[in-house]
Amino acid sequence: MTSKTKKISVFSNAKLQTKILIAFSSVILLAVISFAVFSQSLIFERFETEATQSTQQLCIKISENIDAYIENIDEITKRLLSDPSLLAVLNEVNTRTTPIEPHENLSYSRRLGEVVSNAIALTSFPYLNVNIYNIDGSYRFFYKQNSSNFYSVIENEEILDRLAQRKLVLYAGTTARDNKRGNISFVRSIFDFRAQHYGYIEIQDDTSKLSEICNVNVSGEVTITDVSGQIMYTTGEIDQTVVANLIKEMGQDNNGFFQHDGGEIFFYARSAATGTNVFIKYSHDSIYSSLIFMKNTTIMLIIFVSLVCLSLVFFFTKRLVKPIQDLRNSVLSVNYENMGLAIRSFDNNEIVMLGNAFQHILQELRTSMNREIVANKAEATARLTALQAQIAPHFIHNVLYSISICAREERPDDVTFMCKLLSDMLRYTVNPSKQPVKLKEEVAFVSNYLTLESKNYEGSLFYEVDIAPETEDIPMPRISIQPFVENSIKHAFKMCKPPYWVRVVCEANDGRWKLTVTDNGTGIGIEKIEMLEQKIKECVLPGVDSNDEALPNTGMAGMGIVNSILRMKMLYGELFRHSIAVCPEGGTIVVLEGVIKTCLEEEGSNVPGYGG
Repeated sequence: MTSKTKKISVFSNAKLQTKILIAFSSVILLAVISFAVFSQSLIFERFETEATQSTQQLCIKISENIDAYIENIDEITKRLLSDPSLLAVLNEVNTRTTPIEPHENLSYSRRLGEVVSNAIALTSFPYLNVNIYNIDGSYRFFYKQNSSNFYSVIENEEILDRLAQRKLVLYAGTTARDNKRGNISFVRSIFDFRAQHYGYIEIQDDTSKLSEICNVNVSGEVTITDVSGQIMYTTGEIDQTVVANLIKEMGQDNNGFFQHDGGEIFFYARSAATGTNVFIKYSHDSIYSSLIFMKNTTIMLIIFVSLVCLSLVFFFTKRLVKPIQDLRNSVLSVNYENMGLAIRSFDNNEIVMLGNAFQHILQELRTSMNREIVANKAEATARLTALQAQIAPHFIHNVLYSISICAREERPDDVTFMCKLLSDMLRYTVNPSKQPVKLKEEVAFVSNYLTLESKNYEGSLFYEVDIAPETEDIPMPRISIQPFVENSIKHAFKMCKPPYWVRVVCEANDGRWKLTVTDNGTGIGIEKIEMLEQKIKECVLPGVDSNDEALPNTGMAGMGIVNSILRMKMLYGELFRHSIAVCPEGGTIVVLEGVIKTCLEEEGSNVPGYGG
């Protein structure tokens, strides 16, 4: 007899309880191994990737905030450069052949002080140090504190070349270390429109703003360098040589990460606008501490669950085998004098329990089918509610952002007026009714929105709303016109100069209504139109197409336009028409068409998405 045959014979002769224990133990072991492989390949690796990506996005966000900070400072330099009084004073200083008398110097200082004060008065940087120099640096005017890095700046030939090219130069006078504030200089050359050179402007700020930007509750060390690779700000201890090696290792990539042999991970992001670099250094354990804890916890949980399962298997197999053993003993007790088989009843009859369980499953299945029938009846209404719920948060976010701009610009009257309008609009937006509204109600909502935006644009936005009287009572889905108007304001006017205008017109002819939304913006691209039409075709709704597929997630880009068209298709079915095109004279025109009917007629009709 071979060894394999012996093993099979031993297993066959083993007790039933032993066989069940071996079988279930094998299953548990296989389940543990499968779960471990699944966790490692699909969960832990994914969490590690998400942790890495999240930190990378944090690095990019810091870089974007630094760009915004530099851009705000640069706006002040540009505002100073555009002031003719500044050029007039520097021209007088540069063309002088005699020394500046004290009273003349006082006059120059007063004139320049007024220019600088006007430039920074309404900004969020009222405490900047401003220095103005003539061409050779012999004349200097300073605002606020007598502090400057200008003479160190002009010693660098590379920096002088950048200044000659009219570029903004960043120079770190001192970096922030040991809770001491450093300072950063923003330097530009002063030229007029004839390319005549007048001098230099230096705006100096401390590193408190950079500290605020980098204070994101991270355990890593943040380092910021300028376009030449010099350290502008750091929250840790890092050498300039190390920074040079990091920049070299970055190569041409704008963002990413790399790991050093010491276990340190460096995330980096380069700004294409300003050339600044942001580095965040982590230790491996700090960035993946949650993942390591999760792995250790999972291992301990697997061991604990495995032991519990083995104990339960042993307990239940013993109870399962006990009735069989009792039955065997009863059979062995039969003798000649006693031909009857004394079998006592057992309260754990698995066959009976299995039948009861099967009946229970059938009952649950019937209940589930009834629930499914009820759910199908409300499917169209649920889809419409989901579409309306998608638009409201997006709209509220945009309006609140417009109000925040007025607040930041210290326009309290406009903020109060806009909040009143927003309050009226919110009552309209959050109305739980699923029934359509009248066109005049929807137009009033759009008019309030345009009023809000016109306040934000400070007289640069004009609008016209012209609705024919016979179209005022036609039904419209709630918040269905506003996304087209919002698309014009938020996207069409980005690349063109004011004045801006938006026109909403609705007219009736031969029993049909036609609503157009027109703007004088840059015009929507052909690719964008094709993408929107493709999304509309992919979104299959009851009453529009017989194929009852789920509505895909269209995302934020184009979400309002797509949802508005789809909801109108739900309301008017095949009678609804739409088109999106570019006007011959520029701008975008959206045309919506349908059959005239009133909301009273709608309440008694079986319109898809609104009926039972």
